[in-house]
Amino acid sequence: MHRQFYGFSEEPFSIKPDTGFWYPSRNHLEVLTTIRAGIKSGKGILVITGEDGMGKTILLRLLVEMLDPGVKAALISGPSQSFEEVLEDLLRALELPRGEPDKSSMLSRLYEYLYSGLSRGKTLLIAVDEAHKFSGQVLEELRMLCNPHPRRPGPGIVQELFAAGPQFEEKLRAEDLMRILQRIEVRCRLEPLSELEIPQYVEHRLRKVGSGITKIFTPEAVDLICRYSRGIPRNINMLCYMSICSGYALSRKHISSDLVEKALPVLNGHRSGRWKGVKGPVKALDDTIEKSPFITTITYILLAYSLLALFIVFLLNLRL
Repeated sequence: MHRQFYGFSEEPFSIKPDTGFWYPSRNHLEVLTTIRAGIKSGKGILVITGEDGMGKTILLRLLVEMLDPGVKAALISGPSQSFEEVLEDLLRALELPRGEPDKSSMLSRLYEYLYSGLSRGKTLLIAVDEAHKFSGQVLEELRMLCNPHPRRPGPGIVQELFAAGPQFEEKLRAEDLMRILQRIEVRCRLEPLSELEIPQYVEHRLRKVGSGITKIFTPEAVDLICRYSRGIPRNINMLCYMSICSGYALSRKHISSDLVEKALPVLNGHRSGRWKGVKGPVKALDDTIEKSPFITTITYILLAYSLLALFIVFLLNLRL
């Protein structure tokens, strides 16, 4: 309903990754260019790291959309508990029959596809999202898929792109994973948007839905978004979405700083400090919201409707 109220053609600040809304910040564009060049030149293992909400998933999807015809992509996401689950995901992504679910049979089908199904000169890119959630054993078995094969001389037929949190690099320093660390040929890190890029990001997403930043947010509201989002795209989306929902509930066409301030306590992972020291059920709820994007979304919706209900009650009291 807030979409109609503000004249949006669709939701501009969804937390769901959508490549149509991708904003090419200086750093994000640099990472995209570097990874594309690495894939094109046949690098075996490539890694993108960044904090939660920095845009790793949307960048992976964008990369897959932009691949050259000579590269076939399979996008999988963690965490998988076993290598057998990874193989099932790979076969599904490649639209291959799973057949018997044991590791040996699934590997045979994958290798048959690699050395018979793929045209000569083509490669398979396995893009792994949330790679830091995979076990060391699964990561090591994935590495083995990258090994050159005697039936295809030269670089390996499989390339792997891992997108992970900052802890991934530390995880790979474990003794049993050193071989993966040694095989990484391209490393990139996604950085927060700069103070200048944050308003441009908001403007970019609003323009996609037929609006603009000056139509929706006051300069003071934008300043607060810049200050508390820390340049993390997911945080920006959440602050904007919650502020707009509050504005709709109060029938306010312009989002001012007071509405942004009301959104700060539920900011995922980077709150204003208003709830510091809070214990008991409220703290437990806050922790749950922080760990679950789905619950965060539901919380936003419920809070918006609660504000609307309070506003209606207020109007009814005025009439009495």
